[in-house]
Amino acid sequence: LKHAANFLCLGRPAGMYTSLAIRPTVPGSNFCWQPVATREFPRREARPGDACAAGTAAAGLAALRARAALRAGAARAARRSGASNTPRAGRQQVAVRAEAEKSAPAASRRSVAAACACVAAAVSGKVAAADDEASYNYPNWFALPLAPYARRRTLLTEIVPGQVWTLDQIFGTFNVHVPIRATVLAVEGGLLVYAPVAATPECLRLVRELEAKHGPVRWILLPSKAVEHKVLAGPFARDFPRAKLFVIPGQFSVPVDLPLELLGFPSYEVLDMSRPDELPWAADCDTAAIDISTFGEVALCHRRSRTLVLLDTVLSIPEDPPALLLDSKYSKALRYHAWDDEGELPDTPEVRRKGWARISLFANFFNPGALATGDVAVPETGETRPWRWQPGWEASFTRLRNGGRPLVAPIIRELILGQQPDTTRAYVDRIASWNFDRVVSGHFDTPIALSPREFRDVFAFVDGSPPPEYCAEDLAFLGDLQRSAIPNGIAVRDTPRCGYAAR
Repeated sequence: LKHAANFLCLGRPAGMYTSLAIRPTVPGSNFCWQPVATREFPRREARPGDACAAGTAAAGLAALRARAALRAGAARAARRSGASNTPRAGRQQVAVRAEAEKSAPAASRRSVAAACACVAAAVSGKVAAADDEASYNYPNWFALPLAPYARRRTLLTEIVPGQVWTLDQIFGTFNVHVPIRATVLAVEGGLLVYAPVAATPECLRLVRELEAKHGPVRWILLPSKAVEHKVLAGPFARDFPRAKLFVIPGQFSVPVDLPLELLGFPSYEVLDMSRPDELPWAADCDTAAIDISTFGEVALCHRRSRTLVLLDTVLSIPEDPPALLLDSKYSKALRYHAWDDEGELPDTPEVRRKGWARISLFANFFNPGALATGDVAVPETGETRPWRWQPGWEASFTRLRNGGRPLVAPIIRELILGQQPDTTRAYVDRIASWNFDRVVSGHFDTPIALSPREFRDVFAFVDGSPPPEYCAEDLAFLGDLQRSAIPNGIAVRDTPRCGYAAR
């Protein structure tokens, strides 16, 4: 309000400004300020006689109300006070305007009051929006320049009241944007943060609010070797200096393998899984870990809430895109993938689902089998997409999603866990011995309703059970990767074709 008052009543620099007008939002309704146009305004010097020379919001609103809708009443009041022909500054005195307002019809006063309330809300909304945008900023984004780069919104969700929460953000590349998720658990004396996300002002505010209710962050756990998780853990931990940071063994960096201290990590401790019952959160959570080459994961079972917390091994793919992808700055990714040269592309739930389905195929297969060569101009983003989708591509998503049932991401199943069945089986057996009703995963949908027996069934492939019947064309690229990277490994199993043309 102060800025609005200063612009109208005090001096302003030359520059581009958006002008407003009083217009009815709906015929017959109250009037509201609405943007009209952006144009250049000249410099204006402050005048000592202006009503809001002090720059206060109250005086500014008084001048707004008088100037916008009560000119006739103001003139009559000015004439009565002998000021009708006095200089302009004298006609703008607040006392004169107040007298004019008294003489105005009640309906006019209500309309003006409504208009003032609307402009106040509009100005406050713009300021709040600007504050919100600033709270999304992540200054360390350049450490791993993946989308959405510096602008990272955070969505807090309470999974189990007073016990389990998630902090969702978005990450990806080439418009393949999926959720990345931290899980916060209530533990004895405070909180445990599993797989922290980008420490934006918004994210930190949400965690501080949890701290105010449930105690301080005591432990922070980096349960992965993957760079997209590792690059976020150090900056997050620095904002909670009293919390102890634990990392999974086997951390590495490329192209030069540097110690974590040189990657921005504060003091930390490497997780010792030889004594899981002696870990500091053992009173609240069971712990298991798997370590296969460059892949690693720590699983926690939060006993009070009967919640299993995982990062990458179990997913559930929703039919609808995640809530964060509906943000106006993020939703372009949905339209980028949904576009098929069909003319105008409306922003409908069906279009969003189409874009999300294709994003899910890229995220899980890297090179889906239904792609065809050919460029597609995407006016939404001003980019040219270097592929097209073949007719019938929906069959790939239907088989992948499988009605939302839990799954192991194909690339992790075929190139990592499936290559080490004994190690995977030991990890699964330990987790299946715990008591849980749900899984919170680090990506895609969550929570996933899942019992220990159902969890074991998800990993039946390690015992030779047939894998899900994904389209053979979708698995072809993973087969090529297996033959080149693990030539002596276990081959990707054959599945039925979906009939896509060869590229």
